[in-house]
Amino acid sequence: MRHSLSEDSVVSLYDQGHKIFRNNFENFMVSLPLVDLEKALESSNPKKTIQRYSPQEVYFTLKAKDPSNLLSVLPHLSSEQFVKIVDYDVWKSDELVTKKLFSWLDLYKKIEPKMMIDRYRELDEEYQIAALSQYIKAYTEEEYEKMSDVEQDSLFAFPGKELYFSVVGLDKETHESVINFFEIAGEHDIQYAASLLAELTYNPPHEAHELIRQFRKARLEEDGFVSIEEATSFFRRLDVDKMKKEARMLPREKNNQVLSLATEDFLKEVFSYSESHYKEKISSVQRNFLLLANALTEVTGVEVGDLFELKQLMKTSHGYVSLALEILSEGDIALGAKLLMEKYHVKDLFRFSLSHFYQMKSDFLLTLEKNGVCNTKKIRDELDTLKYGSLLDRLDREFLGIFGFEATELLKAFFGRFSFAPVTKNIEYNEETFKTLSFAPISSLAQLHQAKLYLHKLQESAALKKA
Repeated sequence: MRHSLSEDSVVSLYDQGHKIFRNNFENFMVSLPLVDLEKALESSNPKKTIQRYSPQEVYFTLKAKDPSNLLSVLPHLSSEQFVKIVDYDVWKSDELVTKKLFSWLDLYKKIEPKMMIDRYRELDEEYQIAALSQYIKAYTEEEYEKMSDVEQDSLFAFPGKELYFSVVGLDKETHESVINFFEIAGEHDIQYAASLLAELTYNPPHEAHELIRQFRKARLEEDGFVSIEEATSFFRRLDVDKMKKEARMLPREKNNQVLSLATEDFLKEVFSYSESHYKEKISSVQRNFLLLANALTEVTGVEVGDLFELKQLMKTSHGYVSLALEILSEGDIALGAKLLMEKYHVKDLFRFSLSHFYQMKSDFLLTLEKNGVCNTKKIRDELDTLKYGSLLDRLDREFLGIFGFEATELLKAFFGRFSFAPVTKNIEYNEETFKTLSFAPISSLAQLHQAKLYLHKLQESAALKKA
């Protein structure tokens, strides 16, 4: 058995399935939903306009434009929007990052120093304690007098010199921000500052951390950031044949446009058609794509505030929904729009494609076993129980001698949590042409057909070698 940290890390990445076998999304013009904050500022009531937007849309826009370039927007954010932005942006691996929090508070300080304190007070009390408790300690005048000169010199005094505090363990920039924070708090609300210092000094820090993690989790679930147990359910199989039968029973319009197998983005055509037929439903469906991507973060190891990876998840889910609609509608754009806008949730269409891939994987493994190439029971068991990390690790060890390195890598890309297809591209360098290999989600019938042909070819070659 292998227990090395590096091998365990690889298995974990295999299980997440999102980062190892993908780096080509050129066919998907998908972006995170943004709002026009500059236009909102020009409206008759900027605060009311801005507070109508969802916190996540505001967050995406601020990050895309750089919040320091939109300082005039920040005072108009509601308390809910500000707290949600903190929930999204100042955490890493389920731990609160004080440096990130104070980078937001420093922006408010640039607008108006007191605003820095006001925004901090809008956070849950547990947030206020958890962010600073491990770095701050308060001392009374009596405790101060008992210290050595060196110890006294390391402390900061409040007005009146009846209360002192230390700041340790932070980087220089955040250290200065925290000191400025307490200086401003002492100037504008000495009672609040003293009370906060007491809470930071005498309250158990781990209790506040745990409570705020729970509060944050509950708020994030409102945006679709579900638990890992619920996220795992998105990868459970559904009845593909039943959905095909349901789609075939739906009435079709006459003289509909049916796209050929060369279509790379069927969903794009569906949305284009929906603009004139389901306009009132489009924004809700687009919102569901974001909720789907949000739900996938937990199981794929993507941080809530990692906008690049969140965008990749949106593109992957976009591809699989596109494939599902193309299969179910048989390329009929009008029927595809009806399925998306009226019949199925994007989650079910996403699961349809994954279930379709599962059947292809299962058939491939059963054929290998039937042809006497190898025993695939353990691989099939891992496939059935969604243990993608150990499954791909097993393919590494058991398929390499049968199919060779390149074919095994392509099989791993297909057999993972997300099924990817190889994409070759010619690169010109120093008057020479090189071929590069990358991966993209299987998102069209044409790509699916190519994947089936490739699997069949491998089955035949392996059976011939065995014979």
